[in-house]
Amino acid sequence: IDEAAASATIRMSGLFGANQGSCVVKFGGVNAQVVSWTNHTITFVLPNLSPGQYPVFVEKNGERVSFQVNFTISAP
Repeated sequence: IDEAAASATIRMSGLFGANQGSCVVKFGGVNAQVVSWTNHTITFVLPNLSPGQYPVFVEKNGERVSFQVNFTISAP
């Protein structure tokens, strides 16, 4: 999935490490609310942003530590 409405819960797959620690999910420059974090999956809530395309990545201590993907927030 690469498009959903604001406030939707999204699951991102990859290799993230077993614990969230000091990592955050950045969505359009905003910290997304993380619901759960496992070694292979992060579940988070999309921030309440205007419809449009935004970069998404994982950040640790101010440094990007994952690939960046683009995600579209659709109109309600």
